[in-house]
Amino acid sequence: MKVFFGSLILLGSIVAAHAQPVLTLEDAVRMAVKDNRQVQISSLEIAKAVEMTAETRTLRLPQFKTYVLGGSTLNDINLTIPRGALGIYPTVGPIPGKDASVTTSPTFAGLVYGSAAQPVSQLYKIRLGIEAARLGEQFARENLRQKKQETAAQVRQAYYQLVQLQSQIAGGEARVFGVMIESALRGGRQELVQGRPLVYGQSITDGCISWDESVPLLESLAMAVRERRRLRAGAADAERVAAQ
Repeated sequence: MKVFFGSLILLGSIVAAHAQPVLTLEDAVRMAVKDNRQVQISSLEIAKAVEMTAETRTLRLPQFKTYVLGGSTLNDINLTIPRGALGIYPTVGPIPGKDASVTTSPTFAGLVYGSAAQPVSQLYKIRLGIEAARLGEQFARENLRQKKQETAAQVRQAYYQLVQLQSQIAGGEARVFGVMIESALRGGRQELVQGRPLVYGQSITDGCISWDESVPLLESLAMAVRERRRLRAGAADAERVAAQ
């Protein structure tokens, strides 16, 4: 009988098994949920949805704009208006009556302009956008809850399988002769994305448990095997005594 353990299932549980003699089911579920990448992504999606809702709500507020312009001429302005340049009138005569010189020195000048706008005509559309953002936030929360439930269910299944396997081996079950465990140098898995460097020693297919996590798991199974050998040896001795 072959027993297959999913990597994601044992990823959190084996760490606790190495740190304490007995790993409870509650601790296994808690640590697996904490370290699960999909759960972490779902948590980030919730934060993103909350920010989207807050951003959409700000569209209802007035928009204030302020413009400040300033500058000055680089050189003095010297301008001469010739006599009669603005016209010659019978009763008044030429304007100006003589050549006029205009001279200004560089002086700083500025302009400040401000405006306030309220999107009154778009308030209904903005309200619909807020409702849509809130629905997206609720969806993200439900998705996180689903990921946690799925992870917990997988951990419970693997936990019971592991306990059953150890009990069978320690009880002298001879039909259990091997296990298959997906293990790598680093735990978890990573996506194969073009242009992104890969983490050395981490799987790009199924999630795996790390080597540090594999060692205590193999040690616990080895203890069960030794117990099975002890029971089988005792049973063989008893048969020999009975045969005599």
